[in-house]
Amino acid sequence: MNPRYGYTVDAAVLAFFTGLSRKQREQLADVFQGLADNPFQAGENQRVKPNERTLQVTVFRVSWWVDHPVCLVRVAEVHRLIELRP
Repeated sequence: MNPRYGYTVDAAVLAFFTGLSRKQREQLADVFQGLADNPFQAGENQRVKPNERTLQVTVFRVSWWVDHPVCLVRVAEVHRLIELRP
């Protein structure tokens, strides 16, 4: 049986998130939930942060890593590469 994963976000991600419209927040929350639903998926790219964690990156520029011991997807960064629907 696979453990149920949740997700958490860094303070910078939370600040970005709170600056969006309600609809945009819902869309981004769906992305976060999708990562928690399948934390084993790989991003389109990978990059290594200075703390040597390998971050997965999607086309939406959501960077995350999976903290398996505590069953959390840790969202580290979000950048708006495309205009989200209002």
